[in-house]
Amino acid sequence: MYWHSAIAKCQQYLRLNLQGPERATMSSKNVILIPAALRDNVSDTVDSVLHFEPKAEVIVIKDYEDNLKLDSRVTVLPPLPWKRNAFGGLLQKKMWALEYILQNSTAEIILSLDADALLIKSGVFSKVSEVFKDARIGISGCARLTPSGTQRDFTAVGESIRSRGGLRSIAHVKGRQFTHDLLMLAESTEYELGEHALGGAQFFSRKMVADWSSLGWLQDRGLSTLPIADDGSLGLMAYAAGYRIQDIGGPGGLLNVAWKGLPSSPEEIAASGAYITHSVRSYKNRNENEIRGFFRDIREKS
Repeated sequence: MYWHSAIAKCQQYLRLNLQGPERATMSSKNVILIPAALRDNVSDTVDSVLHFEPKAEVIVIKDYEDNLKLDSRVTVLPPLPWKRNAFGGLLQKKMWALEYILQNSTAEIILSLDADALLIKSGVFSKVSEVFKDARIGISGCARLTPSGTQRDFTAVGESIRSRGGLRSIAHVKGRQFTHDLLMLAESTEYELGEHALGGAQFFSRKMVADWSSLGWLQDRGLSTLPIADDGSLGLMAYAAGYRIQDIGGPGGLLNVAWKGLPSSPEEIAASGAYITHSVRSYKNRNENEIRGFFRDIREKS
């Protein structure tokens, strides 16, 4: 019963097209999509976004029922009825939100930003717009190189895709078939099995997302139980639709992000020239509150 009522609520939300004052705000060239779990300090992440990119639209996927008080400029989507995880559940929610963005926004660039990431400098969208002038690029993010210059390893994600999620997804025929079909399409391109950009901060071109919608991928409801990391699935989808991934996260890149914790100290990141960092949950013996406080002080002084 919950599933059907939640889906109906989401569909109604799409049809309403945000009638009222929120509707008037959906005109920016750039959108930032932030999935937020209960443990996340999403208000601080949103504050960094509004400080450094005040003209961007901000959409939060609130993955819990508790009240969430954010700036009035932020659109908060209702809790969506799929699993709370970083795999198929998160992918399914992002697909729904991307369809929502296509219907309610004219944005050309969409930034998917984890709630434990921060913007730390203004101007990232103008830089990324130069990347997307190459129409073949659908995703830009931290892909092949880490900020220190070491090569990222796609083996684990590649194996989960090759096995269609393994035994844990054996009963989920639709999701496995969807992954199989994507892989067959991607293998005719320059795709490397498992290739992806880290999900902490990655940019999508509207053209690619619109193509995904035309192919029916945003509307597919067979993905939520698939145990493949959502960023791995997104990379696969990009290549399957005829696009590729551009790395903007290596040494001196636009992003200074890591899969877990910060890639270097907050001081080094602030001096690096990067525009976004992830994850602020930890760095050595420094906790999230300390790290967020460091970057908040920078915002208050700028």
